Amino acid sequence: LRHLLQSNDRRAVDFALKYTTRHRPSDEQFADDVLHVLQTGDREHVSLSIQFLHRAMKDRRRLHDRLIDSYCRLNSNYSPLILDYLSSQEDLPPETLEGLTGILNQLPYFQIHLILRLLDKREFFSERVESDVAGLLDNPDFFIARRASEHLMKQQLGSETKRKLDAFRQQYRQRL
Repeated sequence: LRHLLQSNDRRAVDFALKYTTRHRPSDEQFADDVLHVLQTGDREHVSLSIQFLHRAMKDRRRLHDRLIDSYCRLNSNYSPLILDYLSSQEDLPPETLEGLTGILNQLPYFQIHLILRLLDKREFFSERVESDVAGLLDNPDFFIARRASEHLMKQQLGSETKRKLDAFRQQYRQRL
């Protein structure tokens, strides 16, 4: 099964992933191989991989960390599936939300927007989130920096972040 999960043949991966999901749904020994499929597969592979990992990995913190790590490597068309999964979790720990903001500087606009929207939906904000989002104000992509400023405007900020946000808004007041 490991050989098939790492194959370049889509049919072999399909077979191995479906077999593993049906017959060994809680077998954590395949987790690394399924994470590889998650990062390199197509939409159906990503969806099946998430389902398998949810059942197989008992340590939710470790699962969330691995999914966040994979989020950066995933095709941008499929990465929202990971956010859909995470947002469907009732008791999403603060560490997971902070982990998502820790990768913001590695992502394109749309993925950043989705993460910030999840934070808004969960009404979550912390010092670490503030620091990570404020770092986007220096992003060379104006649209990313503007999205970060919009998110920060809704929050109670520390004095340094407030100054940085005010300076950004003053500098780009013609474009906001």
